[in-house]
Amino acid sequence: MMISFFERLNHVCLQLLEAETMRHIFMNNYQLCNEISDRVVHHFVHCIETHGRHVQYLKFLATIVKADGKYVKKCQDKVMTEVRRALFSPHTSQSDGVLLKLIKLIFNILN
Repeated sequence: MMISFFERLNHVCLQLLEAETMRHIFMNNYQLCNEISDRVVHHFVHCIETHGRHVQYLKFLATIVKADGKYVKKCQDKVMTEVRRALFSPHTSQSDGVLLKLIKLIFNILN
């Protein structure tokens, strides 16, 4: 079954809204950021892999690595693990251009 352009566009828009909603849930909540699952981090890194580096995905990742003015080491490790996985995945189509800049972009947003 072929996915139409509009179905794909609708899917990407829903993913962007999801990222924005999740960002507000985790914003300035150190405890919640510290307990984030690997699966959630994987999901948003995968969104960047498949849809490109939309600001909503980047802001979400930036939000979970720093909360209440403190860096969330556990979450930083999870994000870095997922980015590393994506960079070296043979199935990644956009990783070379997008994910190499991901870390720099996240830390630019934090500062």
